[in-house]
Amino acid sequence: MVRLATASATNGQPVLSAGQSPAAAGPLPDCNFLRLLATSPAAAEAYLSFNSALSRGQLTPRQRELLALAIAEINGAQYCLSAHYALAANLA
Repeated sequence: MVRLATASATNGQPVLSAGQSPAAAGPLPDCNFLRLLATSPAAAEAYLSFNSALSRGQLTPRQRELLALAIAEINGAQYCLSAHYALAANLA
């Protein structure tokens, strides 16, 4: 599986190279995703389109939140982990 290189929040250099696992690179810097969506109409539109497409898939809302929790845990993203934990708790 090909992995996309992500940019570090501090210097813009890639954190992951192609094929490198997130665990090998260490935790990604935490970011406030909602701030990004609030300040970038293009990012908000893309996110809403993605979320809409995902909701039409075969995963239940609970399964989607559990998947998001697992990804946040793997990435070491505390902000995402706490946000998706709250969402998953409301679905239980």
